Amino acid sequence: MTAVELIDFPESLADAVEASLAAAGWPASRKTYPAPIDGNAMAVFVCGEGDRWLETIREIRSMHPGSLLVVVTRLPDHHKWLDALEAGADDYLCLPVEQREVAWLLRKKSAAGGYESGRMT
Repeated sequence: MTAVELIDFPESLADAVEASLAAAGWPASRKTYPAPIDGNAMAVFVCGEGDRWLETIREIRSMHPGSLLVVVTRLPDHHKWLDALEAGADDYLCLPVEQREVAWLLRKKSAAGGYESGRMT
């Protein structure tokens, strides 16, 4: 089972996020939206770049209200952070995404009754 789905990530950004997830023991898969989201995935990470990212967040949140939904981007932007949270994201991360940040988010979700696999440090 995939722990985290990476949605609409360019390859270089996906590689960086996937490396942080793998270091924490969390498997990931890459998808281009509107590919179906695995309802058993513990978390959905959406790339906060491009033209449709806010709409993608809203749609995923409406279909999967219990999923951990995280936006990842290369550059911090206070307005985009607020937009992401208002659209339904649970968090907003900027590169470099650190293993500790990812592990904390996934550990928090696991404690709330989510996914039990993965090595959390």
